[in-house]
Amino acid sequence: MKDKIFQFVQSRGPVLSKDVSKHFGMNTTYAGAFLSELIQDKKLKYSHIKVGTSPLYYCPEQKEKLIMLFEHMNGKDKDSFSKLKERKVLRDNKLPTIDRVSLRSMKDFAFPLNVNIGGAKEIFWKWYLMSNEEASVIIKSILGVPPPQQQVQQQQVQQPIQQVGQQPGQMQSQQPNQVQPQQAGQPQAQQQVQPAQPSEDLTKQKEKLIQIKTLLDQEKKELENEKIRLQQKLIEEQIKIEEKVKKEVQEQIDSLNSLVQEQKSKIEDMKQTPSIDPNMQGKIDEQSARIQEQQSKIEELNQLKESKTEDNQELIAELKQEIEDLKSNKTALEDGEEVQEVLEPKNIEEEEDEFIKALQIYFKDKSIEIVDYNIIKKEAEIEFSIRVPSVIGLSDYYCRAKNKKKLNEGDLSTAYVIGQVKKLPVLFLSYGDLTKKAKSMLDKEFKNNLFFKQLE
Repeated sequence: MKDKIFQFVQSRGPVLSKDVSKHFGMNTTYAGAFLSELIQDKKLKYSHIKVGTSPLYYCPEQKEKLIMLFEHMNGKDKDSFSKLKERKVLRDNKLPTIDRVSLRSMKDFAFPLNVNIGGAKEIFWKWYLMSNEEASVIIKSILGVPPPQQQVQQQQVQQPIQQVGQQPGQMQSQQPNQVQPQQAGQPQAQQQVQPAQPSEDLTKQKEKLIQIKTLLDQEKKELENEKIRLQQKLIEEQIKIEEKVKKEVQEQIDSLNSLVQEQKSKIEDMKQTPSIDPNMQGKIDEQSARIQEQQSKIEELNQLKESKTEDNQELIAELKQEIEDLKSNKTALEDGEEVQEVLEPKNIEEEEDEFIKALQIYFKDKSIEIVDYNIIKKEAEIEFSIRVPSVIGLSDYYCRAKNKKKLNEGDLSTAYVIGQVKKLPVLFLSYGDLTKKAKSMLDKEFKNNLFFKQLE
């Protein structure tokens, strides 16, 4: 399966984990596990910028396609991205603070290079598709460093001096320190040898070096102070974001709790009504189980709301979905809608739901016959009326299937109550694991009435 997923990413990448899950009809948890193994094998890479809550997974040769993440950046990061893409190399200490912060968070596109200038290190940012050699040329241009030039050494060739009247090929011989007499009326040529002067006075050169060192020390100190300011600003921004997310989570929990209490009160009033129709009683029992599930959910969410910000983003989405479900249940009760049979005959082969297709395969492998079915929540929750083979023939069961990572006692209670109303044993199917409380309830309260099977 891992090789098939790798081939899929090669042909379709970059992809999200949900793309892999949908293509292979598997649980997102398993898809994520396979992708993680491929990353560990260094066959795949993942983006630091996320699409929603998931990174992009891609092959190293597909890195040029990461530009598609531009649409998922905020406005400030988009400006910094465009600036780096256009110039290819940016000098960190010459940028506005907002660009410096953006580039540090843009790990997919901005690669830092530490350049040693006069003994002090300075950061330059290069475009992710540019090689270090190409970046080096641009950095030298920014710093005003000319290309290296070859120095040609000149050799002085002294030719012998021939005197008038000297035969060709003969050299005039002179004794050392011998002075030739001066002819009358001609001045004596004197050759003065001047000592070599240095190109720059050593004292001035030393003073210049001291000035450069002082300037570099000042710049280094300013960079350290700027680094501290940026770190403090980032911490303050992170705290603000976390507080905002926690506030939103709490608001959603309060809203969910309010709806649960309101629906609970409504059901209590309905229970007081004399001579309740048996069908309506079944509906009330089902909604009571749903309320118990939501109350357990609220307790779980209250414990999770202090978790990491990115986890809370998923939590908010889950809360909103739960609230929508409760609102629809509440409306159904308040309108006094007529209770019909939960399951209606349909053509299951026409369904496009990936979860129901996976369940069909499971039923076929186990020789289980599907009588009726009802999709409660697409790709998430389905209920069936089934016939299970046994030693005495086919036995009728109520089946509840839920695509959820963790199942609590409320999930089991809902299925159990409906099974009791229908006077049928219950088969519960899911990819997820049971909580400790749910396992305890399965072994004690639901023993011999509810059977749990974990899908693979």
